[in-house]
Amino acid sequence: METTVTSVAKNPEGDHEPIVPIERYLENITHLVKQVQDKHVTPFLLTLPPLDPARYYRSIAERFGPSIGHFVSQVGGIEHWHGMYNRQLKNLAEELKVPLIDVRSYIKSAGDLNHLISDDGIHLTSKGYQQMSMAIFSDLQKHMAGRILPQS
Repeated sequence: METTVTSVAKNPEGDHEPIVPIERYLENITHLVKQVQDKHVTPFLLTLPPLDPARYYRSIAERFGPSIGHFVSQVGGIEHWHGMYNRQLKNLAEELKVPLIDVRSYIKSAGDLNHLISDDGIHLTSKGYQQMSMAIFSDLQKHMAGRILPQS
């Protein structure tokens, strides 16, 4: 059964599965990586950006009622699931031998997360996206510096 925030809010004691289970998430990424590699292009994966669990719970409780927070806490909390998907993504990048850009650590070290993560606790602010783009740019530069580019 596919879970939506609304279905959880209506029945917080029920059994709910993630919209994209971890196995399908990893299969999807593997499929995309292989498609890109088949075109002789080097794919890069990004870690998941950080989130702010307290603001996330507050945001969803305001929209869907407090029962949603109860369910999320019963299944380990958003940070549990977010961290699990991120760890599996890192493992997959290593398994597929694909470069991984750690935007999560970069953003966490870039300053006050209150200014980098939006009020919903999940999405980045414009400053957060700016930090993420700087992490990507920096890692791409390092990657390209290690390569010998063809002569024109």
